[in-house]
Amino acid sequence: YEADAAGKRGGSAVELWGTSDDGRSWRRFALDSDLRSPIHVETPGEGDYGFKLLVTSVGGLPPATPRPGDEPDARVRIDLRRPALAITGVSQGAGYFADRVSVHWTADDENPADRAIDLAYATRREGPWTPIATGVENTGRYQWRLQRHLPRTVFVRVPARDAGGNVATADTRSPLT
Repeated sequence: YEADAAGKRGGSAVELWGTSDDGRSWRRFALDSDLRSPIHVETPGEGDYGFKLLVTSVGGLPPATPRPGDEPDARVRIDLRRPALAITGVSQGAGYFADRVSVHWTADDENPADRAIDLAYATRREGPWTPIATGVENTGRYQWRLQRHLPRTVFVRVPARDAGGNVATADTRSPLT
């Protein structure tokens, strides 16, 4: 924001008002005493919030505080939970498909991200992890075509992220031979 834009002499106070019930009620979330962007705010927890920024100009009357029914100027979703994630199966194909491994998982989240699945392998449970594929759609299944340079046994890892940037990781318990 720019407090200087509030009248000829700039701003004297900047307040951030917020709602967690879609504008039915409002409260002041933050007062920015240094009059410089950004304004820092802490919410009481997860959820959907709407915000209005009020700037009082130097020598001017304070702006009217938001009233029930007012629309927020900006909306923010606070999401602190990682996706629920599990590897449900890893199996190597047979015959003509012996060069492929099927990786199956379940990943669920209230705020899913697009192409939120990555896959990786490692020779040891603690890594280091080598990418198999990144930015995979959450279909619950991936066909990994094996390359000749792979070690004889590998662990498989599936990280999943949500739109809030929270990441869950699931690893196979035993290596695939």
